[in-house]
Amino acid sequence: DLLLVIGEIQTGTGTTQPRSADSVTDGHSQEDISLTNVNIVVPDGTQLITGLELRLRPGERLMVTGNGKSSVFRVLTGVWHARGVVNAPRDSLSVPQQPLVTSTPVDLLTYLSYPLELNRREQTNARTELEKLLEGFGADYVIKREGWIVCRHWVDVLSLGELQCLALARAFFLLSYNGSRLTGTTTEPSAPSQYSWLFLDDCTSALTAEVEAKVYRQVEEVTATDNVRGHKVGVVSFGSGERESLSGFHDRVLRLGIDSMAIERHCNWQLEAVPQHVPGHTSLNEQH
Repeated sequence: DLLLVIGEIQTGTGTTQPRSADSVTDGHSQEDISLTNVNIVVPDGTQLITGLELRLRPGERLMVTGNGKSSVFRVLTGVWHARGVVNAPRDSLSVPQQPLVTSTPVDLLTYLSYPLELNRREQTNARTELEKLLEGFGADYVIKREGWIVCRHWVDVLSLGELQCLALARAFFLLSYNGSRLTGTTTEPSAPSQYSWLFLDDCTSALTAEVEAKVYRQVEEVTATDNVRGHKVGVVSFGSGERESLSGFHDRVLRLGIDSMAIERHCNWQLEAVPQHVPGHTSLNEQH
């Protein structure tokens, strides 16, 4: 393959099957995320999260912060097993904090459109769309400086912030893509984008607050617009919580690592609705 297998895992280009320690049939759509009485135990035996309950539908935006957020990410993407009932999406796309690593030098178009295999007309359209996305993040200068055809190991050339902008542009491009051939498959056109969920794993850590806000405005646009299948895309953001203002771009915030001794049910998480600044809106908090 053009890219290392670990790169494909990191970026979520493969499908993710529903999984559970006990069951995945809890009455919810296969495109929903549902966690029922989930306990997450790390390999050393420490129980990080107790009795987690969560229901999300495509089109919703959740921010996850606190100690254990990476563990929730691993459970949702199938890297870790959890105790309880986990219904994870089949069709998620992940953007990790660290960039995609290539096994050989590649040009930027190949890097940004992987795993799609584009014909000439599609390449032209892809360049236009990707330049527009990068311009929105203030990173189109990378294309102007490097061009589309030079082959490089981009992790050795670009800064982490530039690489994160490229990874985000790639994700938004793939979410909106309406059909081409997939690398390594037959030459028949593939189905349009099948992603129902986008997982952002602290992938704006090297960006300024201004650029980060532009990214999350793009997230809002993605979740508000039907994809090519006529369905909405849901977003789960895993962040450090250092920029609390980002919660305003989400519907709810899941806070992990809360002192269980101070909470009646002795669970260490809290799910909060983010107040919408409209008359008559009431914020409801769930604490466990």
